[in-house]
Amino acid sequence: MAILREKGLADEEKWPELIEPYGGNPLWLKIVATMIQDLFDGSVTEALSYHTLFLGDLEAVLHQSFQRLSESEKQVISWLASEKVPVSLAQIPDNLQLSHAEFCKVIQSLGRRYLIEKIREEERSLFTLQPVIREYVKTQYSELQ
Repeated sequence: MAILREKGLADEEKWPELIEPYGGNPLWLKIVATMIQDLFDGSVTEALSYHTLFLGDLEAVLHQSFQRLSESEKQVISWLASEKVPVSLAQIPDNLQLSHAEFCKVIQSLGRRYLIEKIREEERSLFTLQPVIREYVKTQYSELQ
């Protein structure tokens, strides 16, 4: 919230709606807040009215992160982007051709890079992508759409 306040964004009651899809990531929020200032004169309400995630300059930051991923990591991220609900470690699709140990290693690596999110549900750990990462992957790999 301090970042959005510093950037002079309006509609403080809408800030949580803006923060949530960007996972509270400070760098991402700075980039998005600047874009909202530039395009919507600081109106968070107007930006949110478009019902889409704006990547803008954030796309370049994500591109750099994705360039450093291994092929296995890219495959897992692409698969997670195509999944509508969080998945468990037991749900490795056959087309990934990864052993369970390799799959777990990839999930752990992506988690350390803050590219995936772990959710606890009914005593199980499930994994999914943050909305920003999902949108980026879908934009970059149009076959997922």
